[in-house]
Amino acid sequence: MELILKTMDTELSFDKIPSVLQDVLLHLRRIEFFLSENKSGKITDPDSRMNVKETADFLDCSASTIYGLVFKRQIPHEKKGRRLYFQKSELNEWLKKGKRPTVFEVMNSV
Repeated sequence: MELILKTMDTELSFDKIPSVLQDVLLHLRRIEFFLSENKSGKITDPDSRMNVKETADFLDCSASTIYGLVFKRQIPHEKKGRRLYFQKSELNEWLKKGKRPTVFEVMNSV
Protein backbone atom coordinates (compact mmCIF):
# COMPACT_ATOMS: atom_id res chain seq x y z
CA MET A 1 0.00 0.00 0.00
CA GLU A 2 1.45 3.36 -1.06
CA LEU A 3 0.81 6.44 1.02
CA ILE A 4 0.02 9.49 -1.10
CA LEU A 5 -0.40 12.96 0.37
CA LYS A 6 -1.67 15.80 -1.74
CA THR A 7 0.12 19.09 -1.30
CA MET A 8 -0.68 22.33 -3.03
CA ASP A 9 0.55 21.29 -6.46
CA THR A 10 2.29 17.92 -6.17
CA GLU A 11 1.63 14.45 -4.91
CA LEU A 12 3.89 13.23 -2.15
CA SER A 13 4.46 9.49 -2.05
CA PHE A 14 6.15 7.60 0.75
CA ASP A 15 9.24 7.14 -1.46
CA LYS A 16 9.62 10.90 -1.92
CA ILE A 17 9.45 11.77 1.78
CA PRO A 18 13.25 11.64 2.39
CA SER A 19 14.02 14.10 -0.41
CA VAL A 20 11.14 16.38 0.55
CA LEU A 21 12.26 16.31 4.17
CA GLN A 22 15.78 17.22 3.06
CA ASP A 23 14.37 20.22 1.16
CA VAL A 24 12.35 21.27 4.21
CA LEU A 25 15.46 21.07 6.41
CA LEU A 26 17.44 23.14 3.91
CA HIS A 27 14.75 25.83 3.93
CA LEU A 28 14.65 25.72 7.73
CA ARG A 29 18.44 26.26 7.91
CA ARG A 30 18.13 29.24 5.58
CA ILE A 31 15.39 30.72 7.75
CA GLU A 32 17.46 30.17 10.91
CA PHE A 33 20.47 31.80 9.27
CA PHE A 34 18.35 34.75 8.15
CA LEU A 35 16.96 35.18 11.65
CA SER A 36 20.38 34.91 13.29
CA GLU A 37 21.80 37.52 10.89
CA ASN A 38 19.01 39.91 11.82
CA LYS A 39 19.04 39.60 15.62
CA SER A 40 18.40 43.31 15.94
CA GLY A 41 15.00 42.87 14.32
CA LYS A 42 15.75 45.09 11.36
CA ILE A 43 16.05 43.54 7.94
CA THR A 44 19.08 44.74 6.03
CA ASP A 45 19.38 45.00 2.31
CA PRO A 46 22.54 43.29 0.96
CA ASP A 47 23.40 46.53 -0.85
CA SER A 48 22.77 48.75 2.15
CA ARG A 49 25.58 50.83 3.55
CA MET A 50 26.96 50.23 7.02
CA ASN A 51 28.99 52.47 9.29
CA VAL A 52 32.20 51.42 11.07
CA LYS A 53 30.44 49.97 14.12
CA GLU A 54 27.98 47.95 12.02
CA THR A 55 30.84 46.73 9.82
CA ALA A 56 32.88 45.70 12.87
CA ASP A 57 29.86 43.76 14.19
CA PHE A 58 29.30 42.17 10.76
CA LEU A 59 32.96 41.08 10.50
CA ASP A 60 33.19 40.21 14.22
CA CYS A 61 36.17 42.46 14.90
CA SER A 62 36.86 45.78 16.57
CA ALA A 63 36.32 49.24 15.11
CA SER A 64 40.06 49.90 15.39
CA THR A 65 40.69 46.87 13.15
CA ILE A 66 38.31 48.35 10.57
CA TYR A 67 40.11 51.72 10.71
CA GLY A 68 43.45 49.92 10.26
CA LEU A 69 42.18 48.05 7.20
CA VAL A 70 40.85 51.31 5.75
CA PHE A 71 44.18 53.05 6.39
CA LYS A 72 46.01 50.24 4.55
CA ARG A 73 43.33 50.31 1.81
CA GLN A 74 42.73 46.59 2.32
CA ILE A 75 38.94 46.73 2.75
CA PRO A 76 36.41 48.09 0.24
CA HIS A 77 34.89 51.31 1.54
CA GLU A 78 33.46 54.68 0.61
CA LYS A 79 34.23 57.97 2.25
CA LYS A 80 31.85 60.92 2.33
CA GLY A 81 33.38 63.82 4.21
CA ARG A 82 34.75 62.37 7.42
CA ARG A 83 32.40 59.40 7.44
CA LEU A 84 33.22 55.87 6.27
CA TYR A 85 30.66 53.58 4.67
CA PHE A 86 30.83 49.92 3.76
CA GLN A 87 28.53 47.99 1.43
CA LYS A 88 27.55 44.55 2.71
CA SER A 89 27.67 42.92 -0.75
CA GLU A 90 31.19 44.29 -1.36
CA LEU A 91 32.33 43.00 2.03
CA ASN A 92 30.97 39.53 1.22
CA GLU A 93 32.86 39.51 -2.08
CA TRP A 94 35.99 40.75 -0.29
CA LEU A 95 35.68 37.89 2.22
CA LYS A 96 35.23 35.34 -0.58
CA LYS A 97 38.43 36.51 -2.27
CA GLY A 98 40.36 35.67 0.91
CA LYS A 99 38.96 32.13 1.05
CA ARG A 100 41.59 29.43 0.99
CA PRO A 101 40.78 26.10 -0.65
CA THR A 102 40.37 23.04 1.54
CA VAL A 103 42.58 19.99 1.14
CA PHE A 104 39.63 18.24 -0.51
CA GLU A 105 39.24 21.06 -3.06
CA VAL A 106 42.97 21.02 -3.84
CA MET A 107 43.02 17.24 -4.28
CA ASN A 108 39.99 17.33 -6.60
CA SER A 109 41.47 20.06 -8.78
CA VAL A 110 44.55 17.97 -9.62
